[in-house]
Amino acid sequence: MHPMVRLSGVGKTFGGTVAVDAVSLDLAAGRFLTILGPSGCGKTTLLRMIAGFIAPTTGRIEVNGAAVESVPPWRRSIGMVFQRLALFPHLSAFDNVAYPLRMRRFPAAGIAERVERYLELVRLPGMGGRRPHELSGGQQQRVAIARALVFEPDILLLDEPLAALDRKLREDMQLEFRRIQQELGVTTINVTHDQREALVMSDEVMVMHQGRVQQSAPPAETYGNPANRFVAGFLGLTNFLDAEVLRAEGERRVVRIGGAELSGTGNVATGARVTAALRAEKLRLLAPGAVAETQFPATVTEVVFEGDRILYEVRVDGLGNARLQLFDHDPEGHGRHSPGDIVTIGWSSAHLLLFTD
Repeated sequence: MHPMVRLSGVGKTFGGTVAVDAVSLDLAAGRFLTILGPSGCGKTTLLRMIAGFIAPTTGRIEVNGAAVESVPPWRRSIGMVFQRLALFPHLSAFDNVAYPLRMRRFPAAGIAERVERYLELVRLPGMGGRRPHELSGGQQQRVAIARALVFEPDILLLDEPLAALDRKLREDMQLEFRRIQQELGVTTINVTHDQREALVMSDEVMVMHQGRVQQSAPPAETYGNPANRFVAGFLGLTNFLDAEVLRAEGERRVVRIGGAELSGTGNVATGARVTAALRAEKLRLLAPGAVAETQFPATVTEVVFEGDRILYEVRVDGLGNARLQLFDHDPEGHGRHSPGDIVTIGWSSAHLLLFTD
């Protein structure tokens, strides 16, 4: 079986600037891919090439086994939801959803039933008569989803459609997008700079930086086993420390950080100067008497209350006065600390990741 979407060495150059650099991927039917990266990394340009709004400079794009570089956007079997939803303000929700069916000369007798079915799918039954200004932001989002899906496209493309929503509504809509995608089984490609959105919604996350793919893997692997320093820094809150590789001990590497020798994980050579990475949630505040594989006394330098957790910054003299950030999800169990308090922090050597780039 051929993939639903195949990109082979797809690139785009604007003048002398490379926006997308030789991207290749195979996306199976029914999968949900999120392209994640900072502004300017090339993710939206890549999505617009798949949609047909921009022609690639190099490479080949196939949808459902057929090359589409010369196929105009309106002839590609693609539904799209934009950040600016582009709903017609003078049309009702019903007519907004019906619009792509009418443009494709869908039999008039079947339009009403199809539209009502998709309004029910997005949990807007009985609201087809309302115009966009009579709907909340989340309801407008649902109308846009129904409009993109009502003609049953091969692919659904999402161009940061949740970016303008407040946090709570955005998180609710992330789950709603995922529910709809799984219920219909439509192949979906989403573009976002929101880490949580990528991890929550996707079967696979492709991280881009400066036009290149840095890593493409399932969310848990991308987060837990980042391919390089950029991915480790872009996903989650990560502490970075300069280190020197002293020796190999089996699959582990012993490194020197400050005056301490620590064990970490990474494909790095003895003698190399590397970056050691520790995610904030992998560091632990140790209760009196508790032990960890690696542990150090530390001085609290900053405390940030975040509601369900506390973010601490600590100074670790034993690591060359390094400053590390860590989360405490159980402040009641550990007690609240203040700047100047002496605490003990610990972690597992499996969580000290070593990168050469």
